[in-house]
Amino acid sequence: MNTIYCTTNDSTSIKLTEELEKIYAREYINGFSVAIVNQDGILYEKGFGYSDIKTNKKYTNNTLQNIASISKTFIGITLLKLKSLENLT
Repeated sequence: MNTIYCTTNDSTSIKLTEELEKIYAREYINGFSVAIVNQDGILYEKGFGYSDIKTNKKYTNNTLQNIASISKTFIGITLLKLKSLENLT
């Protein structure tokens, strides 16, 4: 697993983009999008590759992604977070 730390400065955003482009080139991935956010808003967002290779449609920040079975994982993590914040009874 790759771990990349990001702040809002331009040099870190450039480094992050370079690392993600390396991952895209190295792995067999059609396309993906990355967003890093905090309580103040979006720190970084960028799409890589294609959402549809047949039509050469680029993968962008606005590409809709069917999360399919990963939604169960996402919901589980959300429930654990709510429980840890004592917002779940």
